[in-house]
Amino acid sequence: MLTADSELGGRRVATNLWMQVCSFVEIEKPAPKAESLPPTSLAALRRATSGGAWRHRVLLRGQVAVPEQGRGLRFTDPTGEVAVLLAPGEAAYLGPEAVVIGFPAIDSGALVIEDALVRPGAAPQPRSCACSPPRPGPCALLQEAAEGYPLRLRATVTYHSRVNWLLFVQDSSDGIFVDLRGQPRTSLKFGEEVLIEGVSEAGDFAPVVRPRVSRG
Repeated sequence: MLTADSELGGRRVATNLWMQVCSFVEIEKPAPKAESLPPTSLAALRRATSGGAWRHRVLLRGQVAVPEQGRGLRFTDPTGEVAVLLAPGEAAYLGPEAVVIGFPAIDSGALVIEDALVRPGAAPQPRSCACSPPRPGPCALLQEAAEGYPLRLRATVTYHSRVNWLLFVQDSSDGIFVDLRGQPRTSLKFGEEVLIEGVSEAGDFAPVVRPRVSRG
C-alpha cells in the first residue's frame, strides 16, 4: 500500500510503501555501513531539506556538546549548529572530534538530526606502553558480572526513559546500561550527573547494573 505525507498546504513531501510482512521484501544489495557514508555539512543539509528532498541517513563531522542549559545535545560544524536526538538506547560521545550519523528532519521549523548515533571522530592513539593486560572477551565479562559484585559509580546520564525503566550512563572510561525495573520511578535529565550504588549483573548481551540511583 502506498501512502503520501503532505504539508498543511497540500504539497506532497514523501511517499511511503507499506507491506504486510517482511517476507515480501527481497534484499538485492545490502545497505552500506553507516560509517562509510560520505560526510556532508549542515549548510548542505539545510539547502537540501528546504526542498523536502533529503530522506536518507547522513554523516556529519564536528563537535558534540551539552549546551549550558543542559537540554539535549548540540552538534556544531564550521557551517552551523543543530540539535541531535539520539536513537533509543544510544549512548552519546561528547567531544570536539565526533561523528554524528542520523536522519535530517524538521522540528518546529528547525533542522534536527534524529535517531542519531554519535561516535568518536578520530581513532584513539596507540599507547606507548604495551604492558597492560588484554581486555577479557565478552563471555568472560558476562561471567564476571554475574558474580554480583557491589559497585559505586558516578556517571553522566546519556539516555533515560521513565516509562520503560531504561537508563544509560557514561563516565570517562565507558558506558553501561542500568536496569531500573522495580525501582521507584524518577525523572533524570540528559547530562545530569548521578551516583549509582548497586551490584553487577550479566544482562542479556553485556554487563549491566542493578542499582540504587541518586543524583550526584
